[in-house]
Amino acid sequence: MCDRRALGGHLVYLYDGSFEGMLTAIFEAYYREAPGRILAEGCWQQALDERYEKVETDLSKSGRVHDAIEAKIGKTALGMVYYGWLSHEPERATRIYEFLRLGFRIGPGITARLADPAVDALFRINRPVLREYDKQRGFLRFSVMEGGIYYAKEETVSYQLPLLTPYFFDRMTGDPFIIHDVGRRLAGVSDTRQWRIVSAETFTAPDMSPEEMDYRRLWIAFHETVAIQSRLNPKLQSQMAPKRYWKYMTEMNGGK
Repeated sequence: MCDRRALGGHLVYLYDGSFEGMLTAIFEAYYREAPGRILAEGCWQQALDERYEKVETDLSKSGRVHDAIEAKIGKTALGMVYYGWLSHEPERATRIYEFLRLGFRIGPGITARLADPAVDALFRINRPVLREYDKQRGFLRFSVMEGGIYYAKEETVSYQLPLLTPYFFDRMTGDPFIIHDVGRRLAGVSDTRQWRIVSAETFTAPDMSPEEMDYRRLWIAFHETVAIQSRLNPKLQSQMAPKRYWKYMTEMNGGK
């Protein structure tokens, strides 16, 4: 999500959208010039009172920031920074930078200072990411495709592939799978030996196996048979499984 508003400030660092790119921009903020904002490229519009500078991702610099966060503020803070980066919040990098500025002064105790605006802002960004991760672990539906590959689609608000792919890699031992993030045109892929996230710009899903098609027909028949019409509660159903997840849930989409 991009923020096209012209907000106040002076220098704005632009990074490539990657986690390492964001940490590189934070490195520059400490060792070169403090910015008013840090934004992902493509998520800004020129404002008269701001000047923009692109920061090239540098793994050495980003690694130093990563290690410094873990050593001086702690693993909990590092996790908060990572979850914040996964958020769809346009100003997430700026909020993370403000959190770290305070964290490097205070140390590990910063995570308990919930009343501080910088800490509260990052917690607010983190919560939707973690809620969505919790729901996706339960609502993601894999189908067996030709060749024995397990395939699932998702359209999430926050960037969930870096969380979901290793989660299912640890649980689907011996089963190759693809988690297709349709909106971002990316895919989490496991070949049973390792997992990675790749571009899915030109990706075409394999066909369903005959066994999968039979399974879907049986599942829908079972779902319709056990449902008691007089006890259907669409409102409660939407609360437990929000409608935006239904599109790729076999029991909700008629097996399509």
